[in-house]
Amino acid sequence: MPAELGDLFWVYPAPQAENLEVNIQQELAGGEGAVVDEQSGGLPAMILYPALCTPEVVMIKTGEEDGDYFVELLMLFKGDTLEGEKNSDPVKNKIRQCVNKQLKIVKGLDAEKKYDPNMVITDNLTENIHVGYLGTLKSKTIYQTSQDLDADQQNKVKGHFLGLVDERVQRFYKDQKFTEVYWVSVRVSALVNLYKNSQETTAKNPKRTISQITPPEKRPDFKYQPHMPWIFPGADQKNDQDYLIYHEFKNKAAEMNQGQYGFRVRQGSITNRPNDDDVAVGELDPDNPVQAYHPVFFYMVNDFRPLNIGQISDIHINSRQQVLANSTQKIINHDDFQPLGEMVNIASHNTKLILDRFAQDPEVDVVLITGDILDFIRNSWCENMARGKTPEEVREILSLKQRWTDRTKKSLGLKKRKPEETYLKYYKDNVDLLVVYSLIVDFYKKDIDNAKPVFVVSGNHDGYLEPVAMFPTLLGSKPSKVRKKTDAFIPASHNLTMYEAALCFGKSYDRIVKRNSMGTPKTAFKADHFRWFYLLFTPFCDYAAQLPQQSLMGMGWGYDEDMITLVPGRTEQGRGHLPLSTDQISDQVVSLLDKLKERDNQRERKKILFSHFTFVSYHNMIPEYKAITGKGEVHYTWGKQHQFNKNDMGTFHLNRVRLYREGIAERKIQCLLSGHTHRRAIYAITGHEKSSKLIPGKSGTLSTQYYRVPVDVPSGRLSCSAAAHGALPPIPGGMFKQDWDEIRQNARTEAHIQEDPTWIIVSDASGSLTRRNQRDEFGEFGNGRCSGIKVVFNADTSVKRVAALPIGFGPRFAVALDYFAAYGKTDAYSKSDLQLCLQANFAEGEEYTLGQYDFKLTNTKMINELENKFGAKVESIALYQNWQFLQTEKVSMTPTLEQGKVVYRVTDTAGLRGLQYTIGRRLYMAIKFQHTPYGEHYEATQDYDFSTPWVSEVKVKRNCKKGRVTYSIERQNYWSMQPKFAEYHITH
Repeated sequence: MPAELGDLFWVYPAPQAENLEVNIQQELAGGEGAVVDEQSGGLPAMILYPALCTPEVVMIKTGEEDGDYFVELLMLFKGDTLEGEKNSDPVKNKIRQCVNKQLKIVKGLDAEKKYDPNMVITDNLTENIHVGYLGTLKSKTIYQTSQDLDADQQNKVKGHFLGLVDERVQRFYKDQKFTEVYWVSVRVSALVNLYKNSQETTAKNPKRTISQITPPEKRPDFKYQPHMPWIFPGADQKNDQDYLIYHEFKNKAAEMNQGQYGFRVRQGSITNRPNDDDVAVGELDPDNPVQAYHPVFFYMVNDFRPLNIGQISDIHINSRQQVLANSTQKIINHDDFQPLGEMVNIASHNTKLILDRFAQDPEVDVVLITGDILDFIRNSWCENMARGKTPEEVREILSLKQRWTDRTKKSLGLKKRKPEETYLKYYKDNVDLLVVYSLIVDFYKKDIDNAKPVFVVSGNHDGYLEPVAMFPTLLGSKPSKVRKKTDAFIPASHNLTMYEAALCFGKSYDRIVKRNSMGTPKTAFKADHFRWFYLLFTPFCDYAAQLPQQSLMGMGWGYDEDMITLVPGRTEQGRGHLPLSTDQISDQVVSLLDKLKERDNQRERKKILFSHFTFVSYHNMIPEYKAITGKGEVHYTWGKQHQFNKNDMGTFHLNRVRLYREGIAERKIQCLLSGHTHRRAIYAITGHEKSSKLIPGKSGTLSTQYYRVPVDVPSGRLSCSAAAHGALPPIPGGMFKQDWDEIRQNARTEAHIQEDPTWIIVSDASGSLTRRNQRDEFGEFGNGRCSGIKVVFNADTSVKRVAALPIGFGPRFAVALDYFAAYGKTDAYSKSDLQLCLQANFAEGEEYTLGQYDFKLTNTKMINELENKFGAKVESIALYQNWQFLQTEKVSMTPTLEQGKVVYRVTDTAGLRGLQYTIGRRLYMAIKFQHTPYGEHYEATQDYDFSTPWVSEVKVKRNCKKGRVTYSIERQNYWSMQPKFAEYHITH
């Protein structure tokens, strides 16, 4: 459904209009008339709603352009500029006049905001502009548009918005003396005047619709005024909202002007990869200054229909991935291996591909981004993002070495500071926020005549300031076989093995920037760090946007998180569980839901809730085949031992009865969309057991059912560069049709209902590689492509289908094996089954006369399982020995079938005999796998990339016993996580 995009903004001081001869009469209280003071400077004001990621959506029926369609705003004014009682008619009339003179709208998102200085309305001011006072700005108060209209008027005003202002935003505007909140409604037909610059189009003659707008730059007679004067010399306009936002980000990032502009979004030449389609981090775009956009989307429709949703979650933008992507480091200095930088997954690239796909998809009308838009606020940046730099220079840019403070020096008994470079030389604030800002602005600007609104809520990572290393470690950073990883999945999300990730990143790969007095890390989360998120994207932490047939309600993460349970036995999720939101769903959000319910009853809108925290989400260790055939339980009332379990990972603490019982079990909510777990699924409630007594394990229990999300693959080639970057090949007709009707019918049958249950939809990660566990193929460390989710509705507002849209690089099979070898285990085999060893046996003395050695794999249980069950077959094995400044020596092993068993034959005997005398850690074994369609569950690994081998450090041992000599080539599991940089002589 095409929508036309416009952008609202407020001009202060008030511009001098060209039509000064028009005397605007307005009706005041008591029936008196007054002439507007044309020479007045107007009022300073801030627009809270709409915002960049809480846009206004106005749907207009064709032929009803002259009807009661309004654009809704929430605005802030300074109390000392409003003379008289805040809610009095004279004050409202003054605001009404200022809206007429100072509120402007332009087509698209024009960075300069060139505007028509004329007034909005030339007559009937009180009929075309409504104003209402909402009180003083507070963080826990619900502000709503059209609050003072009666029921009949509210039914005519198609756009409604309710929101809770974030407390950091409240403090920001309060510091600027903007404290008084008003709602403003402006008739759509009146706004057209500003586009057309024609007095014949008035509120009485509104036949020129929004679709007839002519951009200012295409009107030769148009005398525009730029709205961003501070970009030009001599300007000083400190009360302007755009200036305040611009100034807040100024010098908050990498270097001078870094925080003042977004980055250029383009194709090619961003990293060493060809045809890279991405945000060029560090390449400032002077045509895209940071500012406060207020987009409005106008839909012209024959009849109202539900808007289809495209969901993105867990983007985890991480600008240092572009630094890593330019690394020319190889794990082995040989022509067989490509630079590791070429294999790095880049979250911003994946996100752009998904946004491009949403932009092209005619079924997607609105985009929801459900949190974790970045990994952390402070990230690395350098000129050209390390293009042309050596691996050592790349590692220096990424280094997390810290400056020793006087307090640290004293606590360690040091007389002098340790001469380490501070990581703040390259790590700066807001780099990734500006990447997301650039992506969203680019998405809006793609086609302003067919634009799509974007709504965003915060996730826990959006409140993380300090960066973490590639492989952060608890209990000290010195090498230790017992040390624990805080998040072992970080290298896998970059599509690198643990060894590769550490080698690329450098010696500080295990650093944690902040530690407490016990040496363990502090949580990186702090609510105050959300300040920039809410200033740049939306001032509302929780909000609801009402459409003609739907209500979209977004819930932010909140003000705290719980990720370590200190009381034993209180939860099945473990002490290092997925973070939970401790202050959601808050009482204020429940009140917001109640107000939304009250308004929806007038229009019978369907409710769609979206958040980062989850409502139902199974633990990664539960494979899909068990989840589909079994039942789960989610508990929402507490007893002494009644807590969270493995079916509600990453959920919330408060008001669970209201949400689960009234919203989900009683089906008063149509859909709930979330992310956080990086593992997509559809859940339905198939049973509900409640009791008036708190019976641990029984009262307040929902029975849950897991369903796979069908995959939607386009029937035609994408016009973006997705195909060149590992996008799934086109499949005629897609793959979703075979599954959705069955999912709906099974859910209804299991729940014993005739209507659809509440659909609980969890999205994949859309920037990082996602979690997969279909057949317990790698324990809980399986990977998948990043993807988005599409929810399509029927005309009667029922869900037509839900589909995943995978795109980007496929996960490397070598990475999955690496994780399983280090951490994974199943009922069938354990980690020791993958501690590979090649052995060859000879009679004593024979080893020097044979022309070949035949090696056999001694631990074959897992190898056979991979081939027979998952179609992953060993293709080749090779040994490599690194020497400083010399080409690496290679010893190839040819797989040969001997008496029904595979042996790996080596003919380079001189080279092999010399391997056992290797000094230091310079010997490697590379195992190359291939995927075949013959395994019992080969589809579980068909999405993996088998093009690169699995590489591990090995040792060669020679043992002579009873006249027999045994050569053993053993994989060193401990070494596979931690390169020894002193022994690693690879620089190109």
